[in-house]
Amino acid sequence: MNENVTLSLYAARVNAGMSRAFVADELGISAGTLGKYEKGEIEPGSIVFVQMCKLYGVPCEMIRFEERLIKRREKKMKKGDI
Repeated sequence: MNENVTLSLYAARVNAGMSRAFVADELGISAGTLGKYEKGEIEPGSIVFVQMCKLYGVPCEMIRFEERLIKRREKKMKKGDI
């Protein structure tokens, strides 16, 4: 794969040809939680994130997070919450 290509969590799942229900079941989480990860409403923990990358067959470095999640993380870092 091209190193310059990035995928959202949603695109990585769809490109892998997997349904939200299947992935959620494989990861042991609810489909609703997976949807929140894909929309950038919440951030997956590092273990779940690595499992997702392996399941989708993409390097973790290729995954980009939704802009609102990045902004939320930056705000927490400024507050010292992270």
